[in-house]
Amino acid sequence: MAIFIIIFATALSSIPDIDLKYGWKHRGITHNIGFALIVGVGIAIIFFYTMNDVMIALTGFIAGFGGAVSHLLGDIITYQSFTPLLPFSKRKIALKYCRADDKKVNDGLMTGGAFAFALYILVVTGSLETIIQNYI
Repeated sequence: MAIFIIIFATALSSIPDIDLKYGWKHRGITHNIGFALIVGVGIAIIFFYTMNDVMIALTGFIAGFGGAVSHLLGDIITYQSFTPLLPFSKRKIALKYCRADDKKVNDGLMTGGAFAFALYILVVTGSLETIIQNYI
């Protein structure tokens, strides 16, 4: 189930950028915790009513919410401030580490995520332990 959540959350991680498709203010209503909760609940409802299983619905919530929040975490390191904690706080945040279109940073985040996913697979399957035992 965890692997499904990771893959599905990754697929949903760009959902906050639907504001670009519809011409809404970028990093406005779709770039906050409130929107992430709506995405998570929406996916959970769809999963529950199609599969009639609470655990599958919870999985959908975690994937939807997690995917949207991962997008916010990526955006927060850029120069453009926005309100990621709405509706709980109106505080604008920007860590001002890089531009959103910085290819090196984006490639690094993608590589780091892929590495973390591969490491996760190795750990949960026991393969990492086997690899370590064979080389120590």
